[in-house]
Amino acid sequence: MTIKLEQHTNNVQSSDVPKVIICVTMWHETCQEMCQLLKSICRLDLHLSIREEADTVGEDGIGTEDGKQNAEKKTQDPDKIQIEVQIVFEDAFCSTKNGREVNEYLLQFMSCLQKAVGSVLKVKELVKWNKTFQRKVVQTPYGGQFVLQLPGGTQMTVHLKDKKKIRARKRWSQVMYMYYCLLYKMGKTYPDTIKDELKKTFILTLDDDVDFEPKSVLRMMDRMKMNNRVEAVCGRIHPIGSCPMVWYQQFEYAVGHWLQKACEHIFGSVLCCPGCFSIFRASALVDDNVH
Repeated sequence: MTIKLEQHTNNVQSSDVPKVIICVTMWHETCQEMCQLLKSICRLDLHLSIREEADTVGEDGIGTEDGKQNAEKKTQDPDKIQIEVQIVFEDAFCSTKNGREVNEYLLQFMSCLQKAVGSVLKVKELVKWNKTFQRKVVQTPYGGQFVLQLPGGTQMTVHLKDKKKIRARKRWSQVMYMYYCLLYKMGKTYPDTIKDELKKTFILTLDDDVDFEPKSVLRMMDRMKMNNRVEAVCGRIHPIGSCPMVWYQQFEYAVGHWLQKACEHIFGSVLCCPGCFSIFRASALVDDNVH
C-alpha cells in the first residue's frame, strides 16, 4: 500500500452512514507531537478499513459471489462511519530568493506522516516532498492545498496558510475549516440536499498533539446516535507527564469533566467543549442562532 495523491474533487457519494470530518489546526509543533497525532489518525484509518473489509466478505470468510450475497444479508455494522481529515497548517510559508516557499515545519510534517504510516501500517513506500509533489499543490486565496489518500482509503486535505494572505492564529483557522467543510465544500457537493447531509455530518476537533484510540471516537459517536438533540460530545482528557504542573492539570481536567460539565448539563447548558477532542453536530454549528 502507498499514500496516493488525489486530485481535488467534489464527487462524494451520499449514504446513510454518518460522516465524521476530523479537523486539526497545526503550527510549529515538535516532531514527537506531530507523530503522536498522525499515528492516532492512521490507527483510526486502519481500524475502519478492517471493519469495511469484514463487511464485504461473506460469512464463510471467502470473497466469492455467494459470500457477497451473504454479506448483503448481514446486518450493517452499527458503528460504521465515514471519515475525512482536514488539517489547517498555520504559517506554512517563508520568504526566499525564489519567492514564498514552504518552510521547514511543513517538511517536518511530511516526514512525520511517513513515520506514522510506516509505524502503524508497516508501509515503506511513501510520498515525499519533492519537485514532482510540489506540482500537486493547488494555489488558493489563503496559500495552498494538497490532498492525500491514506492506505485505508481516508482522504486527507492539508491547507497551507500564508500569513501574508490570511489572518494567522488558531481561532481564525477554526473559522476557516468550519466554513470550508460545512458551507463551501458541502454547498458545492450537495447544492439541493445540503440540509439533509448536515444532519448526518459531524466535526471532530483535535489538537495538534493529541493521542487517541479508534474506540474513543466510536464511543463518542454512540452518544450522538442515542439522542438527536445532543449537539456536542467531549471526551475526557488525560494530560501526560510526571511533573507537579501535570499533576495539577490532571486534577483540574478531572474536576472540569466530572463536576463542572456535569453540573452545566443538569442546568441545561454546557458552556464549553474542549477543542482538543470533541465531536459537534454539523447541523447545530450552522444553525441560525449560532454565531
